[in-house]
Amino acid sequence: LGASKVVHRCVAQKWVQYALGRMPTLEEEGLVGEVGTKFIESHGDLRTLLTEIVTSQTFRMRRKP
Repeated sequence: LGASKVVHRCVAQKWVQYALGRMPTLEEEGLVGEVGTKFIESHGDLRTLLTEIVTSQTFRMRRKP
């Protein structure tokens, strides 16, 4: 499972969902894809995944519920 791109993308999607506190919208699916790609390229480095999420404009500019 550690080498599976499907698993890496799923992990990225779940972390984005957790970080935003909601499901990503259709407009934010690009973010999920970008974060997933960077996570795969980093060979599953969790620090890279989290850095990509918190430095994204979507995360930094999110509205309070």
